[in-house]
Amino acid sequence: MKKEKVKSTSKTTKTVKTKRIRKPKDEGVVVIKDEIYNKKTRKGIYFSFGVRMTFNVILLLVFLGVMIFSFAMSFAITKKEIINYGETSNIDYKIYLKDNTFYENEYLEKGMVYIASLIDKIHVNFNYYFNVGKNGNLEVKYKIKGKLTVASQANSNVFYTKDYDLSKEVTEEITNGNKFTLNDKTIVIDYGYYNGLANDFKNKYAVNTDSKLEVYLEVEEKSKEGNSYELSNSNKVVLVIPLSQQEVNISLEDQNVNSEKQIINNPKFVVKDLKYIAVFALSIIFSFILLLALINKLNVLLYKEETEFDKFVDKLLRGYDRIIITVKTAPNFDNCNVIKVESFQELIDVRDNTNQPINYYLITNHQKCEFFVINKNNVYVYVVKDVDLNR
Repeated sequence: MKKEKVKSTSKTTKTVKTKRIRKPKDEGVVVIKDEIYNKKTRKGIYFSFGVRMTFNVILLLVFLGVMIFSFAMSFAITKKEIINYGETSNIDYKIYLKDNTFYENEYLEKGMVYIASLIDKIHVNFNYYFNVGKNGNLEVKYKIKGKLTVASQANSNVFYTKDYDLSKEVTEEITNGNKFTLNDKTIVIDYGYYNGLANDFKNKYAVNTDSKLEVYLEVEEKSKEGNSYELSNSNKVVLVIPLSQQEVNISLEDQNVNSEKQIINNPKFVVKDLKYIAVFALSIIFSFILLLALINKLNVLLYKEETEFDKFVDKLLRGYDRIIITVKTAPNFDNCNVIKVESFQELIDVRDNTNQPINYYLITNHQKCEFFVINKNNVYVYVVKDVDLNR
């Protein structure tokens, strides 16, 4: 059989595919036929362990940067904030009279003492103003109600009460605003009807009573969902009308209306942009995966944990201990024709036919090594890489 010598067109390293062509022993050295890898059979580009470690660290830092940026864009911590708000109210009323020979006017203004038997109707007019020191989205509800109370004149114990809805409940919304105004909300009170109820109770049960009708505006303000501050405020503006008396002195009870109050907005996390939350979550996942990969690589280096690479190389070293020489100095192949073989068995064939030893050099712990045979100007190399064994 004819010999086929290995040829090299340059002194640079080539990756070749090899075929063993066995020769009779008296013909000398076995010759390896070189076939340059084509794109279909060539393995992926190899990156050294240091390069991969550096790339992983850089990638981890990139994802950590994305995580910090997306967190900053997703959430915010609000500052402590003190927001002032206040409300004022005013009740006006007119006492409309029955036909009589003394008063020429149809009605009397507020602030007087009135004869009960001359009162026909009472027109009550409510005014209310609310403002808060910061714009927001608020909901305001208001309603006018009445409450009849019949109590003991001796000890003020209550005999009888009844509630009345004098108007429908109204709900108004404030969008990006800070004020609410209710002007001239008027209700007409049939004084004779309520006074008659109180007198009937007094006469029927023959008790001395102290009766009254409370007419009040009930107002509630509260923050809508998602508002930047929490507001919950409610108050009553009350007008008290005495009943079962010969003379009537109407009074006003404001019950903490016309006052200034404060909202304390403590620091808190708020969501700024939902799409960045998804980016933040993904960056956490990828950062965690990269961190585990780095820890695993460092664990292998620092604690010498046995890998697939170690098992594979140790098996070769133990099995072929008599024909392998371990070298500590990195070989220099600059002036040689370098031929890479695909398996250790082919390197054994080279060794058998050249009578040259197989050299072993560890390039990177747990990651990469070379087995090679030097024959004159040719170097036959078998490379073992952890990245290939774990594919």
